[in-house]
Amino acid sequence: HGKTWHSGGYVPQSDSLQGNESRIVELANGDVLMDARPGNSASPKKRIVSLSKDKGISWSAFAESAQTAFTTVDAGLNKIQKYKTTYLLSTFPSGPGRNNMVISISKDNGKSWSKAVPISSDVANYSDIAVSKDRTILVLYGKGKPKQVVAALVDFDWIQQQQ
Repeated sequence: HGKTWHSGGYVPQSDSLQGNESRIVELANGDVLMDARPGNSASPKKRIVSLSKDKGISWSAFAESAQTAFTTVDAGLNKIQKYKTTYLLSTFPSGPGRNNMVISISKDNGKSWSKAVPISSDVANYSDIAVSKDRTILVLYGKGKPKQVVAALVDFDWIQQQQ
């Protein structure tokens, strides 16, 4: 219960690129990718990313993500192993504003992303992604007024078929 935890390093930030509401995922090669909400910008804006090659002890400076720009809100990030390939998964509201929850995949560690596939056309905001042992994708996100929490099961093959 925390006895083996170690503090990691800080991501170098600049006046133009500052991040918050970050997600991290370990890539297939052992590097760690951090994906963050830009903290000092108007919407819509691209996410920003940082890479650690030493398990989070040190980080690269933030750079703009290859992901499509969307409203500045927290986004889901996870990975899935399918067909001997590791894919990254990203969920976010594609807009306008905090509407239209979508999911996108990357097969090159976030250097490029697929076309975003709609999950919901309703109000949508903060999201998270879980992947079960049987590779079921569960997307959890906020929806509507009053705010509700919605869980959507998403099939990886269905995402690919929408491309």
